[in-house]
Amino acid sequence: MEANNEVKKKKKKSKKKSKKSLRRWLWPIEKLLVFIVILAAVFTFEFSAHLTEGGSMYPYLQDTTLVLYYRHGKIVRNLVVAYKSDNKIRVGRVIGVPGDKVSVEAGKCYINDVEQESFYRIRGSVKEHIIGADQYFILNDYRIDTNDSRTFGDINASAIEGTYFCSFHTGVI
Repeated sequence: MEANNEVKKKKKKSKKKSKKSLRRWLWPIEKLLVFIVILAAVFTFEFSAHLTEGGSMYPYLQDTTLVLYYRHGKIVRNLVVAYKSDNKIRVGRVIGVPGDKVSVEAGKCYINDVEQESFYRIRGSVKEHIIGADQYFILNDYRIDTNDSRTFGDINASAIEGTYFCSFHTGVI
């Protein structure tokens, strides 16, 4: 009878050990899964990503650069933003903010009657106007590319997807 009791005790101990080793093995996996869920939630609600097409932001951003942007960033002058225009996500630099007087003429951009520095001659023209409330004047860094406020007009704040956070050159050709 004692031998039978000892066998039962050994079985109970071995079951406890296997449960402990299973818990020890599962604990890091559970932590990793919780971390992934939290990271996915933060990324979904706070950040987004966009793969640039073309050289509109050259030299700051190259073609096929993955841009991460923060959805709740404050929009200020000279900040790079992702915005929706013509059913596409585009990336550009905020040049004018609400209340600014803007014009583009003779290859130069003027904000509040002050000529803005540019590495390139600016194509196109924009009649002098005051930027409305909740609107922004956005230009590409590569000013020869006119797919920006020169073509689409001032961009509504609601069309701005977020502010630049960081980027990764993908190397995709």
